[in-house]
Formats: sequence, C-alpha cells, structure tokens
Amino acid sequence: MCQSTVVLNRRQFWTWLSASFWPKVSYGLCCQTAYGSPGERLQKTYYQLVPVGGIIRTATAPKDIRDLDIGFYGGGFPNVAIECGIQQLNKLMMHYGCSSSNGITAQVSMDLFIIELGRSHQPFDESFQQYHSWVTHSWIKSIWEKVDHYGYKVVLNNIDNPFPRVGDKWLMRVFEELHYSPQELRQLNRVRLHQQVLFLSDILCVRGSKIDPRYKKRLRREDEQWSKLDFPTEEPSSKDFTVWQSALSQLAPGGFLHARLGNWVHIGHKLQPWRYCADSNRLVSYLGNELMEVYLPQEHNPRRYVQAGGDHAHVQVNVACTVDEVDPAVYRLVNQASIPSQSIPPSTLWEVLDQWGSMWMWEDLELTGSYEFLAEAITDGSLVCVADGSFIKEMYPDICSAAFIMECSLGRGRLVGKFSEKTLAACAYRGELLGLLAIHLILLAVNKLKPTLSGSAQIYSDCLGALRNVEHLPPHRIPSSCRHSDILKNIMIHCRSLSFSTVFSHVSAHKLDHLVWDELTRPEQLNEQCDSGAKLAIYDVDPNTGMAAQPLPLEPICVYVDRGKEKMTSDT
Repeated sequence: MCQSTVVLNRRQFWTWLSASFWPKVSYGLCCQTAYGSPGERLQKTYYQLVPVGGIIRTATAPKDIRDLDIGFYGGGFPNVAIECGIQQLNKLMMHYGCSSSNGITAQVSMDLFIIELGRSHQPFDESFQQYHSWVTHSWIKSIWEKVDHYGYKVVLNNIDNPFPRVGDKWLMRVFEELHYSPQELRQLNRVRLHQQVLFLSDILCVRGSKIDPRYKKRLRREDEQWSKLDFPTEEPSSKDFTVWQSALSQLAPGGFLHARLGNWVHIGHKLQPWRYCADSNRLVSYLGNELMEVYLPQEHNPRRYVQAGGDHAHVQVNVACTVDEVDPAVYRLVNQASIPSQSIPPSTLWEVLDQWGSMWMWEDLELTGSYEFLAEAITDGSLVCVADGSFIKEMYPDICSAAFIMECSLGRGRLVGKFSEKTLAACAYRGELLGLLAIHLILLAVNKLKPTLSGSAQIYSDCLGALRNVEHLPPHRIPSSCRHSDILKNIMIHCRSLSFSTVFSHVSAHKLDHLVWDELTRPEQLNEQCDSGAKLAIYDVDPNTGMAAQPLPLEPICVYVDRGKEKMTSDT
C-alpha cells in the first residue's frame, strides 16, 4: 500500500482501513487457536501504515500505541487480540448448545476441557497462567486464555455433572491443598485422567470413608471402563503412578479419610457395577442392563466370593458395594451402602420451572385455577397466549420488560406473569421477544409433564417482527448478525419440537385509543392488559437497587463483561 502510485489522503486511508483492509484481515479470525497475542504479526504492517494515516513515527513511541483506540489518544488501528477474542466469543455463543456440527463439536470439546482441567464446573473462572499445561491445546483453550487475560466471565449453564455426595470436592483441588509442586500436580492429573476420576468420592468406597482399593493398587486396563463419561487417553508412567499412590496415602493414612463424606445426593458418573444382597449373602456384578454375574462365598472362607455359573438375567439390587480382588477371580467385600435411585421426574409445572433455574422470570406469576387447565386447553385448542413488551427510554434506558397472559377461552383457568430485565441491549423489540420466550417456556414445561400431549396453542403479539422471527426460526443455529440472538437461540434449541402445534397471529395494539373495551376482541383485550402489566413491571423497578444481569432459563452459555454486571447478546 505504501509503495502504490495511488496517493490517498488521510480520510481516504482511514476509510480504506475500516472498509477494505480490516474486513479482509479479520475474515476467519474467530478460528484462531494460536497462543499469545495474534496482533504481534501485524505490528510490522501497522508500522508501515502509521505515516500514511497522518501519525508521526518516532523511535521512542511504544508500539502498543498503534492499536490503541483513538478515544485513548492511540493510533486507532484494530487491536487484533481483542477483536479475535470478541469474534471467538460470538462464535461460541452462536453455536454452543445448538445441534449444528460446530455446536456439537463445541459441546464435546467443552466437556473434555472440564474433564482435563478437573477443578471446576466453571472452567473459565480458573487461572490460565497457572493451569494451562493441564489441558490439551484446542480452540476452547485459546478462548480461555483471552477470557482470563481481559477479565471476561463465561458461565456454562448446561453442565449436568453435580457432586455425588455431601461435602464432595474436585480431587485436583484436594491434591493442591496437600501442597504438591506444579510438576507433581501434572503427574497426578495424568493418572487421574487414566483412572477416570473427577471427584474425591470417585476414589472412595461406597460408604465414603476409605480408599477404593482398585484405584490405588493398579492402573486401569485399557479394556476397562470405570466411568460413564468419555475421558481422554493418557499413558502415565510408573513414576507418575508412584506419585499417585503417595498422594492417596497422604490423603487417607491407613486407607481411611480423616472425615467421612456425607450422604449420597446423585448417582454420579462413576460406574458402580457391584451389588450386595444381604438376604442371600451374594455379590452381583452387572454386565450392562440385561445380564449379571453372581458370586457366592467360598465354603472354606465365607469372606471370599467366587463366581457361580455363567451369566444370569439382570435383577435389580439397590445396595451397592466395594470389592477388592484378593486373588484372580476371588473377591472380598470391603463395605456396602445404599445409593440413590434415579431422580424422580418433576410432577408439577412449578417443579419443572424450578429445575431449569433462573426463577427471576417467574417471581410474579399469578394463577387462577389449576395448572392442569393448560394441558386441557391445548388438547381442545382453546388456549390463548398473548405477550407484550415495554421500554421507557426516558425513565430507564437499560431496562425492558414483558408481560404475558395464558388463558383458556372456555374459562378453565388463567396464568399471568410479568418481569423486567436490565441490559444495554434493552429496547421495545427485546421486551416483545422476552414475552414470547416466557410463553414458549411455559408450553415446554407443560410438554415435559405430558410428552404425548396433542392439540394446539394460539400465540398473539402486536409485534410483527418478533412473531415472524420466532415463527420462522432456522433449524440448527441463529445467524451471528441476528439481533437478540440469546432469546431466539433459546427458543430454537428447546421449543421447536413440541408435541403439539403453535399458531402465531398478530393482534393490533392500543385499540382502546379508538374503541371502548366491549368492542375489542378477546386477544385485543388481553393485549391491552399485557401492555399495562409490562409498563407496571418497569414502574416497579427500584432505581436505588442494582439489577444484576441474569441468565435466561435453559440458556446454555452466558458471557459477561464489566465484572459480570452486563450479559452480552449479539448487540452488546
């Protein structure tokens, strides 16, 4: 550019930089996986372009000033590292949780990232400088580097792997508390991955009081599976395993913990194939869901169990046990405990909503009748759903609100709700989308309770743009340029496969300005009530109380800036 015969004035140069140079350079920047700052590669180019832009080049001026924003008296060239981080986060938000190929790849990579790090359900909160050597290099890892460097906050909301027991911990955190060196922690992490361990309870017996012998005596064979999760392949050395055995001995001197873990809360990811039947004094080893092996006590040593015959049909035994192989195909019973059965599915609408979290949307729900009216009205097509949003820029430029009414036209019942949200992307259109999202989530909750429900629900809104975008959502992912993609993505992922149909219709707004109440149709009357409710949700906001940005129900991922105060959407 500097050697071209075409002479550009400064205005033309800056137009060329923003309209031609940077779009070409930044194309595909979101796929960058290199460590460190990718902007270093453009410093030479920026050095050549600085004089063309009217900036005097000096030997004493630091090069970092070239890509500092003009508002901070910098050169104004794009900061490649920051732009790369923004594009990567946008791509992550667009795809993560979706059924697209990129979305599935991101989900699998995220699961492996959490497993390899082994320290938190929110891995982006951990220090990249301290723990990056524990994790295989990947695109997710490069995002982690930028999140940690620039102080963003990424929250994962769809990780379903809670602690199995009361008082449980991540095993790597326990090892850190024992003051092992960074090199030893990397060795322990390699063995942990090979042994398919995440939590402290994974290496303990079913009673949570002593070490499970198989985790300390030997390395897991390649043909064995000790977890329901897919762990990455590791090949720890004998020195690594020696450090592992020493750590377990320090953790539980004599094999026993100083303080036993609490009761079982969830089954967890650890496979528990062994069961003990006290009535018949026999051990059972499950082989999948259909077969099992039965072990009976030896005649000369009743504390040792050997296999009796071949495989047997699967019989449910709820008492789990820990065994130790003392000789080939000879086992002894270490201890036993009852483990929780499969979690009981929710039986009411409120239980479903509570299971999804983010209850801030449902704090002002008002119900007339029973929740059962929703399913009955859907069955005969008499459910009328109306939503409206509000935005009063003069009062609160960063707050929008929504209200919704779900009513049976045959008088069975009525559900009314309203809520407000604080975001820099607040506008009337976002309020309309929030109302439609609330209706869809309620319908989804009803469908969770009754999976075979058939019928239809009529959905009304006075915003044609919101209706059109919700009705014609793409099947796999929301385009990156779409406004308020966090809301639309939530509807697309969770609410597109309802067992009953939804019919979208437009309703005219503010009809009371020209007609009296009795001259309005029922959807128009409900829209007027929603309009008043949405405005009331804004009026009820206390200006002296700070509203923190909160995730939407079932939202798979959230990205926050400004110390977690502002949740990003495609607009912020």
